[in-house]
Amino acid sequence: MAEVLALAPLFERFAARERKFAEVVVVVHHYGGNRHSFKRHIEWLNELGFDAVSFDLPYRTFSQMRQGLPISKEWRFGLLHVWSDKIESVLGNISENKFVLSFSLPSESALEAISRRHAVDIKGWICEGGPFLQLPRAGNNLFRYQIFKNKKGLLASDFIREAVVRLSGIALGVRTIAEDCRKYLLRLPKGFSVLSLRGERDILVAPNMIDDAFFQALNQIDLERVLFTKSEHLTAFRDEPEIYKKVVGNFLRFRATPLQKI
Repeated sequence: MAEVLALAPLFERFAARERKFAEVVVVVHHYGGNRHSFKRHIEWLNELGFDAVSFDLPYRTFSQMRQGLPISKEWRFGLLHVWSDKIESVLGNISENKFVLSFSLPSESALEAISRRHAVDIKGWICEGGPFLQLPRAGNNLFRYQIFKNKKGLLASDFIREAVVRLSGIALGVRTIAEDCRKYLLRLPKGFSVLSLRGERDILVAPNMIDDAFFQALNQIDLERVLFTKSEHLTAFRDEPEIYKKVVGNFLRFRATPLQKI
């Protein structure tokens, strides 16, 4: 029998110099990133008056697959579900109410973790570049335009690329992703606040791929969609900072609890 990995609820907390709100923003990095990937976002959140939490996802690169089989505590196979274990563990070890800010593919895992807790202590979820359902399409885009870009011979062939995408899908555990997404959304409280950010120039995850995920149970949530016309995948904070900070800042401040000044 495969052994479930023990996922320690370790995270790093970044305190605002002048904390203005009671909630904590939990940042979930993208696949291939780490807890330092969104340092500028965290610094900005601190400037707004929020404490922020960041952490490393397990199996955050395929090279870490030697850690063991990615099997979640619910005995589900795949990185998406193991990532959910970690996110849920972090959420459970922060006493305050929270906002979740997630990026790209692990946004699906963030949704699973939030739904497991029925969002009882989550005031809102901000997701950029995800979640999305068309994993083969996104995988093909990733390998064609980034990983296998300018490669020749076998690495340039559609056969090799499609084989790698299939194997990646198995490792991620995406076989039932559409059904799972619907189930997770329906577990959320009616009218749960979601801010979905996407880049119009994103060649990896097109905006309609993100819509497909939310349309599984659109009437369950209060969804606000924002399209950044000059941005690619996860580049809106860099490419359109004024709009990004206005949209995300307003979402947070409107739902946050101001701390009383003594």
